[in-house]
Amino acid sequence: MSWLVTGGAGFIGSALCHYLAEATDDRIVVIDKLTYAGNRQSLSSLEMDGRLELIEADITDFPMMAEIVEKSAPRSIFHLAAETHVDRSID
Repeated sequence: MSWLVTGGAGFIGSALCHYLAEATDDRIVVIDKLTYAGNRQSLSSLEMDGRLELIEADITDFPMMAEIVEKSAPRSIFHLAAETHVDRSID
C-alpha cells in the first residue's frame, strides 16, 4: 500500500508524512514543486530509511500526475500543495 501526498515537503505536508510513517508500514509518495514553501530537509530521515519517495514535480502537469498515480496506486491522496499567499495561489 502507498499514500500520495502533494505538497509533502511543506510544513503541514511533512508533518503528515512523519505521522503516516509512524502510524503505518506503507510507502509514502510525495509530489512537491520544491518552491520557497517546500523544504526537502524536513523529509530527509524518511527518504534515508527508504519509506518515502519524493518526486519534484508540478501538480498542474496532468500527464505526469496521471503516470505517478497509476504507478503508485495510492490508497488515498492528500492534496496539500498550495502557495502561502492567496495571490500566489491564484497565479
